[in-house]
Amino acid sequence: MEKTINKNGCVWEFLKALTVSIIFTLLSVLVFAVVVRFCSVDSKYIPIVNQIIKCVAIVSSMLLCFTKRPNGWLRGFIFGILYVAAAYLIFSAFSGKFEFGLKLLNDCVLGGVSGLIGGIITVNVKKEA
Repeated sequence: MEKTINKNGCVWEFLKALTVSIIFTLLSVLVFAVVVRFCSVDSKYIPIVNQIIKCVAIVSSMLLCFTKRPNGWLRGFIFGILYVAAAYLIFSAFSGKFEFGLKLLNDCVLGGVSGLIGGIITVNVKKEA
């Protein structure tokens, strides 16, 4: 039997949103790195801006890619956790260090909460396609 990807399914939405959010994050971090390089930005602001970039990436990609209405909060929470896992793998591969610790736990909580809020916003703003 031949299987095809259902382009209206939940998995397809997650993959699209994950791709959009990772690309947005990479570009935003690159722009912020240039700003840090050429401007005098205190190093204590870098983690805060990184967290803001992650939250904006999660919510904006959900607004762009999610169309299904039921259980938006749950789908958002799951997407937030998946985004954190994917971003952790990608940025750890870039840096060459895979460290598990409090920072990763903080990212998971913030990603889950951002996804939950983004899911609630998405189901109340977007119309089902």
